[in-house]
Amino acid sequence: MFASQVKSTFQIEGCDVRIRKLSARSLDKASEIRQGSVVAMARGFGPELMAVFRGDVGPQPERVAQTERETVYATYDRDSVLVAGIESWDAKHADGKKMDLEEGIADLDEDSANALFHAIIDLSVPTKEQVEEEQGKSFGLSTVS
Repeated sequence: MFASQVKSTFQIEGCDVRIRKLSARSLDKASEIRQGSVVAMARGFGPELMAVFRGDVGPQPERVAQTERETVYATYDRDSVLVAGIESWDAKHADGKKMDLEEGIADLDEDSANALFHAIIDLSVPTKEQVEEEQGKSFGLSTVS
């Protein structure tokens, strides 16, 4: 019931990172930020380019289907998720001093940021299969075929 009680330790490049499940409020905020940045980017395209994206003019590019999970990841702002979802870590500076979370999150490389982002979303947003399994349990149904 309470997201803050669900935690996990994620190891990345020899560093233990304590992540937590995001609350509905945190997920909503991360989604709103992501939507805002998409809208702002679209406004910058102008009407001619938007017409191409909508398929109104020009040759149509081959559409690449996203997996359901990729669609879920694309829903949320990565930085917001990292800030809300990383609770602690044992990362250190080159001189051995403990690295502050805020400073460290801003300094994450692309691969590490994506791995942590996916881990936090995976902990916070159940897959379709997990939802169906939980619904089956709540109605006393078996999900075994």
